[in-house]
Amino acid sequence: MKTETIEFNAFKTIKLINKETLLKSVYNASQEDFNYMALKKAVDESSLSPEKIASLKNIFDNIIQPKKLYSSQYVELEAKESTPRRYGKVQILADIATQGGIPTNEQTMMLSLNDLKSMFLNLHNKGTSDHFKGTTKLSEADARVINAAVLTFKKKISPILKRKR
Repeated sequence: MKTETIEFNAFKTIKLINKETLLKSVYNASQEDFNYMALKKAVDESSLSPEKIASLKNIFDNIIQPKKLYSSQYVELEAKESTPRRYGKVQILADIATQGGIPTNEQTMMLSLNDLKSMFLNLHNKGTSDHFKGTTKLSEADARVINAAVLTFKKKISPILKRKR
């Protein structure tokens, strides 16, 4: 039977600790509270402190590597994180809080897009209700204002959407 040797990778270790509450509690016993985003950023920037590296290596050597459950999960993890499917309001606000309360332009834009999505759903539901239930939640004047706003938005945003990067 072949035994696979796995090597320590700080990012994969942090990712597995984030998934497993037992590993989080072990980390929290040796360091301050586990903060996935801050640790991930430190690894990306190669600025992880020697104490944190030692703590992660200790968890890897004494828990992850010897335990088949954790070692199999560890092997399956990718070294680089794939792009998440969503970056929602809750995550954006949490990231802003960890940054000291100052949002980046990208985060402000993402919050604005979230507001736009909420407005779209609200107006879409009103239009659907008007059409199928015979209600009058939106007037003809409202429809003209909405159409004009959408056309203006499309004109402003079309150069950005057409860019290929």
